[in-house]
Amino acid sequence: MAKQALLHRERSFVSFAHIASVRKLKATPVGKMVHGLGAGHVRETSLTIHPTYGIPYIPASSLKGVVRQWWIEAYGEGKEAAIEQSNEATAIFGTQQRRGCVQFYDVYLVNGLQLVPEVMTVHMKKYYETKGMPTDDQSPTPVSFFTVKVTDVDIYLSCLHREHQQAEKLLKKATE
Repeated sequence: MAKQALLHRERSFVSFAHIASVRKLKATPVGKMVHGLGAGHVRETSLTIHPTYGIPYIPASSLKGVVRQWWIEAYGEGKEAAIEQSNEATAIFGTQQRRGCVQFYDVYLVNGLQLVPEVMTVHMKKYYETKGMPTDDQSPTPVSFFTVKVTDVDIYLSCLHREHQQAEKLLKKATE
């Protein structure tokens, strides 16, 4: 199913390229990752699974958030307000009043996919639940969950040709 989803996606981007600039970036994760750890799940911990394809993925909104935060750190001196004052940033990411010109897409975690079991041990549960002080007499509570390990990921970004120049400039900066 994952290979079919990837093939369908590639074909869709090729046909979309006649009206938009599509950029495919290849990234190599430096280790295992977990997306969705805080979400509710029957096992207490969650892994974000694509609702249609059933594969682990990073939602486009998370990718956009990471890139937006990178911009704030790299160009806005770490200040959130700097993004509102930059014509370039508001054009790329948008505002509450209008959409940004760059479209971010879900990142499918399938290339060389391995689900690796992990354990997180909470040592002072009562303290973290604000029911007591951190003391050594509390029993550790191991929590099992899965992480994702992949060899690489394909990251897709696009922008309509009429909005292309500004976005292309920032995309080049971000990928250098």
